[in-house]
Amino acid sequence: MKNKEKTKPKRIVISNQKGGVGKTTTVINLSGAFAKQNLKTLLIDLDSQGNLSKSFLENVPEERTTLNIFNQKEIIPIKTYNENINIIPCDNSLSSIIPKMTSDFDTIFLLNDFVKQQTNYDIILFDTPPTLMNLSLSAMVSSDYLLVPISTQFYSMQGTNDILISFMKIKNRFNNDMQFLGGLVSMHDKRTAMANDILKEIKTEFKNELFNSIIPRTIKIEEAQVDRKTVIDLFPGSDVSNCYLDLSKEILNKIERKRK
Repeated sequence: MKNKEKTKPKRIVISNQKGGVGKTTTVINLSGAFAKQNLKTLLIDLDSQGNLSKSFLENVPEERTTLNIFNQKEIIPIKTYNENINIIPCDNSLSSIIPKMTSDFDTIFLLNDFVKQQTNYDIILFDTPPTLMNLSLSAMVSSDYLLVPISTQFYSMQGTNDILISFMKIKNRFNNDMQFLGGLVSMHDKRTAMANDILKEIKTEFKNELFNSIIPRTIKIEEAQVDRKTVIDLFPGSDVSNCYLDLSKEILNKIERKRK
């Protein structure tokens, strides 16, 4: 569905304090799923490791990174191989903005000022670092919705309560309009008893706030990232591709319900 006129994009931050839960992988492949539905999607990389950026770009031009947003310099999103996916990448230079965020709190809101001007997109996805510090705060201040990926691995729930507590604080103090979109089970290996036990724990914890779509652990995800493509495009029709497509539709339906 193409936009016939400029509208406010749906802004979703994908975040979890726990690392290794499939956060960046979720951003990559959700963008592919939205793009498949002809939704123009902008990715904003806020993790100085730059794994999201490396998954789309062979080289990251330093004059076009996320750092420029916080330095209030003009920046134009970079086109990817998929005409419906653009990206504002980052590299380790982004960490240089953290001291400024600490000394000048207004810096945190510059991202929100920037995304308010991005009216040519249907979706904006933020990839955040595995910490609840200022860059993650900036993303939450700039978002409409929070999505929390959780893997079915040992200690996977560690830190999840922290991000939900932080979500409520940020919502109450800085962004009253932000809503919790839900928890997403990712990297699930249904062949192991431990993974299935942890899945039960996650379902108990999140109850009706958990997406029905469960993303399986599969080598196809890593192979797609090596090829700098989404699994939607590299492995169309595969189980994992279909899972991300189902997830994207769940997300859009849930957003529509929340807006009513």
